[in-house]
Amino acid sequence: AGSRPLVPPIDGLDTVEYLTSREALYLDEQPESLVVVGGGYIAVELGYFFETLGTDVTIIESGETLLGREDPEVRVAFTDIARERHDVHTGYRATSVEARDGGVSVRAEPENHGDPVTIDAEDVLLAAGRRPNTDTLDVAAAGIETDERGFVVTDDRLRTTADGVWAQGDIAGN
Repeated sequence: AGSRPLVPPIDGLDTVEYLTSREALYLDEQPESLVVVGGGYIAVELGYFFETLGTDVTIIESGETLLGREDPEVRVAFTDIARERHDVHTGYRATSVEARDGGVSVRAEPENHGDPVTIDAEDVLLAAGRRPNTDTLDVAAAGIETDERGFVVTDDRLRTTADGVWAQGDIAGN
């Protein structure tokens, strides 16, 4: 049953066109510049892809490193490598977007220290995580428990709270 792109609450998002990982893969034209909101594997993979094609990429990530779910050594090394290829703002949260001539302007506020930044780009890609499709399936009616974010709760063998039902992948968040 999977998941879908999470669209974070960002002021002004309802007034601009934006991309998620779904739309980014079906563009007819390559953007000249792109702001990627998020620092997980989907965000950095798409950022790398577009940068390799020649797009000017900026990444905004609220955590102190990219790939926050990976081992600490991997996160630090990968973030350092990414900084060589892109403009990377870790420890920042995208707080607002607005349309500008031919693109968007994204404002990001520091989580702990630093000054706010504003990045202008042709497109903005929201890749700040995934949202499980459990809300569209009414899994509670089947006795399947979900966590606070909506992911199916499983044990170490991927069994759910309903007898005879197992879950894996994006819907289980594991």
